[in-house]
Amino acid sequence: MAAAGKNAPLENRSAGITGFKGADNLADGPDGKLWIVEDNAYSDIWVYDPRSKDANGDGYRDGMHLFASLKDKPAGCVVASASLRLRAASARRFIVTR
Repeated sequence: MAAAGKNAPLENRSAGITGFKGADNLADGPDGKLWIVEDNAYSDIWVYDPRSKDANGDGYRDGMHLFASLKDKPAGCVVASASLRLRAASARRFIVTR
């Protein structure tokens, strides 16, 4: 489970801090990880590993990681293979390559 303030940082737009907020696009990666994309002014791409451990015992697995952050435009993401790389083609588009 992903939760702002637990295993992902809280977003504070007025302070310019990106965090987990407004996730609305989900994709299952072929390696079992969940890819989460936000569509907001600080559009972030997160990856969550459900096999991760809860090292601090707070009830939330620690496998939530920020993959990319766009501070200007909303984004979208599709994951098709475990051996893919994501690179920015423009402020609104990413190109995925092997």
